[in-house]
Amino acid sequence: NPTVDFGTAVAATLILILSGALAGYIPARKAAKVKPIEALHDE
Repeated sequence: NPTVDFGTAVAATLILILSGALAGYIPARKAAKVKPIEALHDE
């Protein structure tokens, strides 16, 4: 039966949460800089 140390599980969870937040924040920040009129005009 494989077991995982509690500290390892917490560290892995925190790393996944931080990387997911960063992966969502970067495109959102980039999209927030685009003016809606310009975004619609490019379509």
